[in-house]
Amino acid sequence: MKSKKSQIQLAESIGVIVVITFLMVMGIVVYHRFRQDSIEQQIREKKEIDAVSLSNTITSLPELKCSAFSSEGVSCIDLYKIKAISGCLEKTVDEINYYHDYYYDYFYNANISVIQAYPEEKTYTIYYEEGSGKNIDQIQVPVTIYDPISETNGFGVLIIKVFN
Repeated sequence: MKSKKSQIQLAESIGVIVVITFLMVMGIVVYHRFRQDSIEQQIREKKEIDAVSLSNTITSLPELKCSAFSSEGVSCIDLYKIKAISGCLEKTVDEINYYHDYYYDYFYNANISVIQAYPEEKTYTIYYEEGSGKNIDQIQVPVTIYDPISETNGFGVLIIKVFN
């Protein structure tokens, strides 16, 4: 009789250990899943912040910025500076390599273009370096396009596509 009672207690103990182990494993799996989602969310937020930071860098580059507007709040790009930089993409291979090497530290793997919507529609590509990543984060920033010759303002959109 005593051995049956001890066998039942042993079976109960093993059952409790199995249940506790199962609950601990499930808890670890659930925690890992939530932690992984949190890390992926942080990575997405960092990429968005990097894209916004890149847009701020581009609009404040002296190579593009208007000299007519001294206000920090205005995103203004000089039309002839845009034309000059987009003309760099049409140069020979050696000149393009120098251009890309210089701006790669700023822009990394990105496609940066300005679409002039007013007074005429035209697209200027400022920088293009497609990365190996399949994911593309895109940000659009409205900008004022200043023509210093005619002293007129136009409207455009700065489009930044970052390849991840």
